[in-house]
Amino acid sequence: MVEIPNLVKEIGEDAFSGSAIKEFVLPPNVRALGWGVFSYCKELKDVVISENLSVIPPFAFSNSGIEKIDIPNNITVIGMNAFANTLLKEIELPPDLQTIKINAFRDCSSLANVVVPDSVTTIGSYAFQNCSNLTSITIPNGVKTIGSYTFYGCTSLTKITIPNSVTTIGSSAFYNCVNLKSIDLPNSLKSIDMYAFTKSAIESIVIPDTISEIPAYAFDGCTNLTSVKLSNTLIRIGTA
Repeated sequence: MVEIPNLVKEIGEDAFSGSAIKEFVLPPNVRALGWGVFSYCKELKDVVISENLSVIPPFAFSNSGIEKIDIPNNITVIGMNAFANTLLKEIELPPDLQTIKINAFRDCSSLANVVVPDSVTTIGSYAFQNCSNLTSITIPNGVKTIGSYTFYGCTSLTKITIPNSVTTIGSSAFYNCVNLKSIDLPNSLKSIDMYAFTKSAIESIVIPDTISEIPAYAFDGCTNLTSVKLSNTLIRIGTA
């Protein structure tokens, strides 16, 4: 276990990357962490984070052995790749979190459940890609875009709630979600990108009247799809 003296206010980039530490306690005076500070710490299982941090930096815990972490309420941003390819099983995101950057939880194959707080307005592309054990997730009101590949390869995902604030579903957002059988598209939705639902298990879908185009391959390989209600304003259906 590593305990940092109270006088330390910042820990720099890659400071403990690749080390054999198993536990780590950050004192309250630590206000900043560098990129990749605990990356590739394969023995690291538990971290106590300073309550004065506001950002978890890019690659902070990527490719580490971390299984659980309590994120303090002051955190507003989870940086890109912050927890990518870790052993996280569950995580409670703080109530003031605003942004989940790209790749933040990518390849967290043990992550089963995530509750995204209402304060979040941005979920980056690839954020939960290949979280193969993730079964359900609720996207809060305020999020406008589900980025490209956000839930790509979430093969255990059976339920997702999309709020009436989302205007765009990005390319391959739900690609290969082989257990996602239903999804309700909100009336706020204005665009669906290519491959958005390719190889998912969707059985039926209603395209809202706010959609004027279904792009190429949006539902390609959806072998369970038997019912589609098209938008009354639809002017183009792409290649499939």
